[in-house]
Amino acid sequence: MGLIEGWYDNKFDCYLNKAPSNTLIRADEPRFSFHRFRLDDVVEGMSRGIEVSLEFGVKNIVLTVSGPIGSDIYERGIGACK
Repeated sequence: MGLIEGWYDNKFDCYLNKAPSNTLIRADEPRFSFHRFRLDDVVEGMSRGIEVSLEFGVKNIVLTVSGPIGSDIYERGIGACK
């Protein structure tokens, strides 16, 4: 298992779906914080998100993950779909 990381926007109180630009970070440094998560925290948060979604009638949920950049996961056949 690789690292689970994310950027948090302290101004809008939410996690970002991509890293803020270096220009934006330099312009307002206290606004953003970098978080590294433990697997247990992610599983707990995702489980709660799925529970809430189901309570609101969501019937289909798609979950995607990505390997680390530069990983040899595909070269070793671990990520191969047949």
